[in-house]
Amino acid sequence: MFTDVTYIKTKSDWTYLSVILDGFDNEIIGFHYGKINDIDLIIKSVLEANTFSKKLNKNSEKHFPYKSWCLI
Repeated sequence: MFTDVTYIKTKSDWTYLSVILDGFDNEIIGFHYGKINDIDLIIKSVLEANTFSKKLNKNSEKHFPYKSWCLI
């Protein structure tokens, strides 16, 4: 998992985009956009990535009943 905060210049000020990238398949799994670059920006993007990962795992378990065995 990789993280990045990108600074985006708007007409009036700066805004920030926090992105969480899955290093295995280079897919964005969470992001949050805000006007303040603080820990709250990062936490919100991590929580979104966590929610996405849970949905992904739940869907995967439907199709791969032996997934838990493979991870042991």
